[in-house]
Amino acid sequence: MSVQPAATHSGIASYAAVLSRLSGVRWLRRENTAIARCPVHNDSNPSLGLWIGRRRQLMARCWGCSAQFAAIVRAVGLPQSVWYADGDRRRVVQRRIVAHYAYLDEHGEIMYEVVRYCPKDFRQRRMENGNWVWNMDGVRRVLYHLPDLLKADQRRMVLIPEGEADCEALATRGFVATCNVGGAGKWLPSYSQCLAGRHVCLLPDKDDAGFAHTAMVAGSLMTFGAATIRVVVLPGVCKDVSDFFRAGGTVDELKRVVYGFGIWRKT
Repeated sequence: MSVQPAATHSGIASYAAVLSRLSGVRWLRRENTAIARCPVHNDSNPSLGLWIGRRRQLMARCWGCSAQFAAIVRAVGLPQSVWYADGDRRRVVQRRIVAHYAYLDEHGEIMYEVVRYCPKDFRQRRMENGNWVWNMDGVRRVLYHLPDLLKADQRRMVLIPEGEADCEALATRGFVATCNVGGAGKWLPSYSQCLAGRHVCLLPDKDDAGFAHTAMVAGSLMTFGAATIRVVVLPGVCKDVSDFFRAGGTVDELKRVVYGFGIWRKT
């Protein structure tokens, strides 16, 4: 196999041995970035990404399975030092799973999960024939905590932060909370339909993406007939509701903040 990586990166030739063990290698227009078939699973459509890291190591990540970097190295069958320019043996920090967030349908059956890693990263996987598949092809998207939301009294306020961790922080403290898979910018009209007639409070992350997401969600909720809509920016330096509780904020304080904001829109 002839592999022609970009020639501008010093030491790239030392990775030829790794690349020769992979099939379907294709270098992309982006400098020193490639795709190949993953050696860990039966990868008919190349889903292994390869690129040069900041420490001149050849990095690899598969978007078609859950393989960690170490598993990919083992499957290639060469020493880890080969993955580094000039034999540099510094190890790559390995990801580890720190949380699973299950999305359930109306009957409480698992439809898909968001898996959180440290260092911070997220992957989604869906259930198919009793097995996890690491993509979201064809799966119906639902709101997080959907069964709890459907059971809750219609008069109770529904709090919508940006992510699952914030929802968990709220739910464990007795709030009705939900969010959408994928975070900012991934809100669907069907979510707003599910919240028609409900009293909703949006809790944006304090960044540009968070505020843009909240504006989109608020407009969608208004279109589909939410009873009332509040947009609440948390006080101080707290970026999100998890920060608020970590900083010592209490349930009563959050309630005062939420109800202290006027109704942004009454439909």
